[in-house]
Amino acid sequence: MNCINACLFCGNHKRQDDHKMKNIVSKCKKIHPYFGENQASSLSRRKLSLRCHSPEHMCSMRLDHLLYFIAYHIDNDEFKRLKLILTGPEGISGNILEKCNTCSALFTVLKQSGYISGDNVSILLKVLHILRKEELKQLIEQYCVDEGMDFHNYKSGLAQPYVSHNQKLNEMWKKTGRNETIYEECEKICKLIENMSYSIFHVWPAYDTKANDDIVFVVLTKSIGDKLQVEEELGNIGYNIFVTNVDSNSNESEQVIKKQTKLKSNVCQFQIESMKNVINKHSDRLLQNHQYLSAISGSTVRSKNFSLGKSKHCVSVQSCIVLYVIAKGKVPLHENTFESQIDGIPVDVREGTFETTNLPSQKYFRPVKMGCQITSNKTSPSYGTLGGFYYHTDLGLCGITCAHVVLDEAEMHDLRGEKKIWNTDPPMVFQPDISRLKYQLGPVKEVVYKAGNDSSSGIDMAIFKLEGRAPNSGHFPAGPGLCFETGRTLGTSGLKHNTQVLKYGRTTELTRGYIEFENVTVRAIRYERRYTVNNCEYTYFLKNQIQIRPDISDFRPFNDDGDSGAFVFAKDTDNQLACIGMCVGKIDLSAVVIPISVIKEELGVSQLYDFRWNHISEKLKEIDREMKIRNNQQNKMDKKLDKILSKLSSSSKKK
Repeated sequence: MNCINACLFCGNHKRQDDHKMKNIVSKCKKIHPYFGENQASSLSRRKLSLRCHSPEHMCSMRLDHLLYFIAYHIDNDEFKRLKLILTGPEGISGNILEKCNTCSALFTVLKQSGYISGDNVSILLKVLHILRKEELKQLIEQYCVDEGMDFHNYKSGLAQPYVSHNQKLNEMWKKTGRNETIYEECEKICKLIENMSYSIFHVWPAYDTKANDDIVFVVLTKSIGDKLQVEEELGNIGYNIFVTNVDSNSNESEQVIKKQTKLKSNVCQFQIESMKNVINKHSDRLLQNHQYLSAISGSTVRSKNFSLGKSKHCVSVQSCIVLYVIAKGKVPLHENTFESQIDGIPVDVREGTFETTNLPSQKYFRPVKMGCQITSNKTSPSYGTLGGFYYHTDLGLCGITCAHVVLDEAEMHDLRGEKKIWNTDPPMVFQPDISRLKYQLGPVKEVVYKAGNDSSSGIDMAIFKLEGRAPNSGHFPAGPGLCFETGRTLGTSGLKHNTQVLKYGRTTELTRGYIEFENVTVRAIRYERRYTVNNCEYTYFLKNQIQIRPDISDFRPFNDDGDSGAFVFAKDTDNQLACIGMCVGKIDLSAVVIPISVIKEELGVSQLYDFRWNHISEKLKEIDREMKIRNNQQNKMDKKLDKILSKLSSSSKKK
């Protein structure tokens, strides 16, 4: 039988002297545009001179060449994902996969094991679909057409990589409960799900308290668009999944606030103090025992039956401890459910997460103003708000904002529980962004991040020296009549439940709200990464913060991404604005605020910068200018008088 050269995909063959390799390449490039000459030359160097025995032999040969070409176009990271995907419940043994160091070797194993054959390439299609290798999928489509297979039948099953083991998993869970076998199996499934889409950044196993405690896999995405895409991609994966995104929980908090405004919640101060004491006593235990608990607060109203629909949702006047989680009713597999009461006070679990609020705006201000956008060379393109100013005895006039606005996460992690002072190579603060050198405001001089404890409030603060564009008034970028000139402050002892407050931030600008609770504990959960300190997981959290609910008539949150650092104000007895704290984050529509008392304590001042001294100084300068002008005029008049007197004197002598 004559030795032939064959096309790597279509199987076209001629006698060697009639069909040179370059002609094969040329023809193949017309049929298969993704087949390049470099690949053909590389393959020809492997001496792919084949003997054609039968159509089945040719089909197997074309499949081998197709697999080699696909393997050539899968990089190392994709290969690692591919191996994880194939270790599913109906997949290949991990021991076998460990021996496959290359994608070509893996495809050989798949072919030998019967997962891939000349008339069955469905698993190949599914893998390439997950890896989003569209060009390679088109090659398989052409292969299916050439081999007389129905490509559309394969395409319809792309979202079903494995037969479901969900029932078996739940039977094991109900029978044995928590054990290492269950945890290991669920961990494998989590890795499988996480590697099925680039839009997924965290998965964890839980049991659904609303579905007979069946196992459900909570899948997190970063946006609502990603959520919809992942729901489509996972499709009929065969496991119970709950897809949500960190930026969008249910609207329970919004509905509670709307109904709360219609209720008269006359809760006495004793009840509020009782809730504060319970949170101080139990917050550490709750955070330690519940991995995805994001915030602990108190409320004068309680929400019931939200999951049953709008008609059955009830909000009643009752003091309660509010626990915020990202997925209500989905309890992590290794945890117990929340208790229904803590020290006799009812517990209300709501969907919501705490987030620090630094993000993308806008305008350049000269002189700089409170409430405008700032960033740093460490955090750009993430932005925050310039809160206010104070006078430092050595540095002069300084700006105040949150530490996480000017430091990245790694620096915040290293800062924990400490105060840092920069003498050399400090981060630089810019307004509004870092695109021009003239936007530079000055260097960061001090930062502090402390979580707080039962008796003190947590703080996240940075101060920076103003080296230019110094403010000349307490006006904000916008807001008619809004001005904070006096530097006055108001501690929590002067605040009451439902006290009206306002703030001006770079994103939401002027908003109004009401004090909801003064003793909130919050934790920012970084689902996609973990920091460890002294063998314990480290996360950003703050204790004894103020929670502000928005004025629902504004139809927007009190603060949002980009408002971190904005000062919050209430009116004092003289109807003047007094600062009560600084925005540090949010829980859904509500704001989380650092009390001004801990800020003043760290700064070592009794009040913030008083712009009235600026006005007095300007007035004194104006008086000084007037005096100089009058002195000059007086000197000129004196000179004229001297000349006149001199002339008179000389004329009298002549007489």
